[in-house]
Amino acid sequence: MVNTLKIVAFDRKDFVASNQASHYNAVQGISGYHLIDGYTDAADLVAKIKALSAANANACVDYVEIYAHGNPTSVDSLQLANAATWGAELKKVPWCDTASIYLGGCNTGLKTTAGSGSVAETLAGEITFNASSFAHQIRVYGAKGYISGAHARGGETCTRILTQRRWRWKWALGFIPYYGYDDVVTHTAYPNSVDATGNACWNSFKNGTW
Repeated sequence: MVNTLKIVAFDRKDFVASNQASHYNAVQGISGYHLIDGYTDAADLVAKIKALSAANANACVDYVEIYAHGNPTSVDSLQLANAATWGAELKKVPWCDTASIYLGGCNTGLKTTAGSGSVAETLAGEITFNASSFAHQIRVYGAKGYISGAHARGGETCTRILTQRRWRWKWALGFIPYYGYDDVVTHTAYPNSVDATGNACWNSFKNGTW
């Protein structure tokens, strides 16, 4: 039986200090998954993945989830502009024959209104399957909305928009004051985003034509 390794990489620097603890709780202590608590760039992440593999009888990696803020053009330090660098580094990971990469930031599986992105699809194109030089069938998953929760833990949700409840004094019948609220849209929808849960929150991109 092949010895495999599942990894969640938590981007500590991408979350404001006041929110780090709650985000960290979403990814720590997940049974069967190893946590990388912070990394600086692609090379640092890959070095830590390789160290985990070496510490676990040279296990091959079949799952990596990056838990960070995102949008159609970036997730943490992975950007459309440096996707080639990330792809070159990720090819150094001791992958299993088949593997999954989840870019667990908001809207990473979508394009912008102008047609830029998605960062998940772009990354898949930079780690292209090759039967002689890189024979690993990898699917890169990107979120189809504003996502909450880690896929590794399950029960994640995604929404097309984000709203914020704002309380203020309002008037009933034009003259009776009361304290009420409005749900104000703070982040608008990207094309083809969805309100969903679980696997329905993700677009999948193959790293080749296998």
